[in-house]
Amino acid sequence: MAAPALADTVYSTVMEDLPLMQGMSERPDDTTVFDNPNGRIIEFSTQTSESTAAVKDFYAQTLPPLGWKAADATHFVREKEELKLDFNKKGDATIVHFSVTPAKGK
Repeated sequence: MAAPALADTVYSTVMEDLPLMQGMSERPDDTTVFDNPNGRIIEFSTQTSESTAAVKDFYAQTLPPLGWKAADATHFVREKEELKLDFNKKGDATIVHFSVTPAKGK
C-alpha cells in the first residue's frame, strides 16, 4: 500500500501533523490535549472499518517521511516525542487510540 498523495491526505484536527487513513474518522469525545514544560501530551481516538494490520501498514509507510522513526509497529519516536497506537475492536470497527507524550529520557 503506497502512502497517499498529499492532495488526498486528510490530517487530524487534534494533531495537525498526523495524517488520517482514508475512511478514518476522529472520535471527538475521546480527546485530551495538554502542554507542559516537558512537552505536549495528546490523546485521541479514531474509528475505521479497516483491519488493525492495514492501519499499522498505513502508519509504517506514512510516518517515516514525516520524521517519525519506528521503534516497533505501534511505537514511533520523533525528536522529543513518542507516538503510540493502541487498537480495540468495536463490532466491525477498529478503534485506534493515538497517544503522544514526551520521549523518555529526553
